[in-house]
Amino acid sequence: MLDGFDKISPFYKETVIDLLQTLRQMAVEELWVTTRPLLREELEDKLQHLSYTLEPFSEENQVEFLTKFWSLKGGFTEMNNKKKGTSNKKLGIYGKISINKLSISISDKDRESTGIPLQTRMLAEAFDEEVKIFYLSTESIPEFKLELLELYGLFIERKYDIYQEEKLQVSVNKAVAIEQREHDLKIMKRIISCWP
Repeated sequence: MLDGFDKISPFYKETVIDLLQTLRQMAVEELWVTTRPLLREELEDKLQHLSYTLEPFSEENQVEFLTKFWSLKGGFTEMNNKKKGTSNKKLGIYGKISINKLSISISDKDRESTGIPLQTRMLAEAFDEEVKIFYLSTESIPEFKLELLELYGLFIERKYDIYQEEKLQVSVNKAVAIEQREHDLKIMKRIISCWP
């Protein structure tokens, strides 16, 4: 599998195509090459093979993904077993509302951006703590606003916390770690706000 053909330097593109053509002639059972749509036709021509195109997530796919992600990550399956008969309905409600709010905030009526699985995963990871709070509450509909910049900010915060705890093995409860986190996140948010 060659992932990200579109990321190869233009200086080496022909060399990699030659390599792929050689691999096709060998006893390779399957050869998978991924690329963004802009190079799809060129690869089809050079490798003489039609490509598959991944369809974006539909709204139903997104809600299903979010529900399963939060259910598995948040331990809701164990909670459901204890509550007897409780379904992941609240997770689905949160997922549907968050997807709709994101779609509205970025004017994505056709779901070209929100249908990208990576965007859906970012949404899932960014709101995993908020989902737990909503799930355990008595509320039937979550109240929150959502904008793309806010989503990226939340995602960066979550990833920073993971990095700090797992990679640096720093206890996030220490005063120095809290100050460092605030300082680093302030810098990151300043950088994000400068993006066009």
